Amino acid sequence: TYTKVADIGTFTKLLANSTIEVTFNGRTYVYTVSLGSAGAIFELRVDGAATSNGRARASYKYSEAGNGNNIGVQTSITGVFTGLGATTHTVSMWVQAKEAGGSGTGAQLDPGCWSTDHVVVKELK
Repeated sequence: TYTKVADIGTFTKLLANSTIEVTFNGRTYVYTVSLGSAGAIFELRVDGAATSNGRARASYKYSEAGNGNNIGVQTSITGVFTGLGATTHTVSMWVQAKEAGGSGTGAQLDPGCWSTDHVVVKELK
């Protein structure tokens, strides 16, 4: 089951029949991942919903978790979203353990508060 890490921005969609492309660039971090789990999966969503056009995900290996210095992993995720109404929408990041029954703690964006993460939203006709 995915759990929300954070809302990371909003945008206003102007055209009813357009397609939205959302790209996140920044650092992701997981403090711990349960023993036996291969890692975690971060997922970019709009209005709490995953894209229905492929996947907008990035993986996080067990060995990359909890390194003690909050450096995280540089991550880029792009998702294509269709069927959104011409209104304001919220972009958020979600996370889950890779295997069923796995768990983790301390998932976050921008570990160390460098403020270098960003989201780019494109509306395509």
